[in-house]
Amino acid sequence: MPSPAASIIIPCYRQAHFLPQAVQSALGQSIRDVEAVVVDDGSPDDPVERLGDLARDPRVVIVRQENRGLPAARNAGVLASHGRFLNFLDADDWLEPEFCERLVTVIESGQAMGFVYCDLRRVFENQDDASESQREYSVGRSRRVTSGNILPSLLVGGYFTPNTALVPRRILDSVGLFDPELGGNADWDLWLRIAAAGYPARYVDEKLANYRIHAHGMSSDAAHMSETRLRKASKSCAGRWRKRLVCIPGFGRWRKPTRGTRNRPITGGPRLSAWRKKSRSYRPKPNS
Repeated sequence: MPSPAASIIIPCYRQAHFLPQAVQSALGQSIRDVEAVVVDDGSPDDPVERLGDLARDPRVVIVRQENRGLPAARNAGVLASHGRFLNFLDADDWLEPEFCERLVTVIESGQAMGFVYCDLRRVFENQDDASESQREYSVGRSRRVTSGNILPSLLVGGYFTPNTALVPRRILDSVGLFDPELGGNADWDLWLRIAAAGYPARYVDEKLANYRIHAHGMSSDAAHMSETRLRKASKSCAGRWRKRLVCIPGFGRWRKPTRGTRNRPITGGPRLSAWRKKSRSYRPKPNS
């Protein structure tokens, strides 16, 4: 049997009540050459039972494991998948029917790309908790550079969710899988590694992914997100990027080393002022 065009990896932990909608959105793609890989990450609410007849669809692959966390669950899904392109859909989110068709068309257009990603629609469980700017968030308006070399845009911080992206399997073969130690920031780390390896990205300005914001979502856990973001910063400073990037402590910004700096951190004075001025070109544009 030939490999499917796309594999949609869906980890689930304590989100079984949302899972059927996510799986239905994967199987309901306008191209049927898609598989849904559901990873039960030791969830106590029995995700497979919640799926009912969906679990018996031949395009659904079920993986069960002890709870190992979101990045490890995504990695298990990748290893069990067969598609040429991969999407990472959390159990509480869903895709529009044209997602795979539109992004596969772009990624097969000829240029060797690291990944293709699209705009998203934020769906708030409690609309009263969201400001107008939060509800009208646009990936395309959040950065000045969204296609090509997006490394500077990513270094400012993550600005799109993993369910917006479609990644060729060969790219993960090259740069590796998700870092299990980085929790909710593991996807940002992956996009950074892909961009730092020199692979360009392509942005599709269509809202083809839906991102649910609710009290029990990982992104709502501020302590976890802050802790894993610091782990990511420490990894980048101490690891493989030491020769490529220099951390600027306390400012959440990065820069390429220049001649004569000897990889010294910018801590104050004229050099910091100059960097602050330069970094404005990478920051989010205000929503209009």
